[in-house]
Amino acid sequence: MKRAVQKAVGGPSSAAEKTGGQDCALALLQRSIEFGHGRLSVLRLALAAQAGALVPAEHWNYCKEIIERADDPTLRETFLTAISFAQQPP
Repeated sequence: MKRAVQKAVGGPSSAAEKTGGQDCALALLQRSIEFGHGRLSVLRLALAAQAGALVPAEHWNYCKEIIERADDPTLRETFLTAISFAQQPP
């Protein structure tokens, strides 16, 4: 799954590869949230947003809670980067 995400985020890819990468990114994010892996969830949120996936609002809210509790400027910057990717048109 990680390779599919990297292909969607990286260089040129077909529409099917891009869609597959987005789906994989969302699945990995969901799994991280289910297992309570807060920091990893924020990182995977950023990857999903960068891949162009439509991230559900509850995932954004979960990750926002994580960064609000964390004393980690790098993690906050990662979250802000995810927001900027999500606001860019595909």
